[in-house]
Amino acid sequence: MSYHEKPKRLKKGLLQRFIQYYKPHKALFITDMICATFVALVDLVFPSATRTVLSDVLPNKQYHTFFLIVTVMAVLYALRAAAEYFINYWGHLLGVRMEYDMRNDLFSHLQKMSLTFYDKNHTGQLMSRVTNDLFEITELAHHGPEDLFLSIVM
Repeated sequence: MSYHEKPKRLKKGLLQRFIQYYKPHKALFITDMICATFVALVDLVFPSATRTVLSDVLPNKQYHTFFLIVTVMAVLYALRAAAEYFINYWGHLLGVRMEYDMRNDLFSHLQKMSLTFYDKNHTGQLMSRVTNDLFEITELAHHGPEDLFLSIVM
């Protein structure tokens, strides 16, 4: 088997195997997605609220409405900041936890490999590959579903 050929067992169900790592962290993942949706919706509300204030409220001298909209926007901005904190801290923690689970599974798999496998492959290259690939997978695990969902919503 050449380097570019994938074993058949990896081709089938690879996405399902990846999704399995979300299951133990389902609540954190769902909360992260809710916060990401909230941030996206608030980002959509700000321009339309600004347009309404500048084109309708201020020219008609509706200052009470103006201050009400500004207050609501300030509250939304504060809630958005809290949601952004959750996404940045807890969302990345979700990725790290998934990386931990993947590292354990990968380490168990590497422990089962034969000694001839290690004779044919340099240990440093294996470690470098595992480290770099798992970092990229961690970033994908956190940002991938979030970006995909928000792109669909937007």
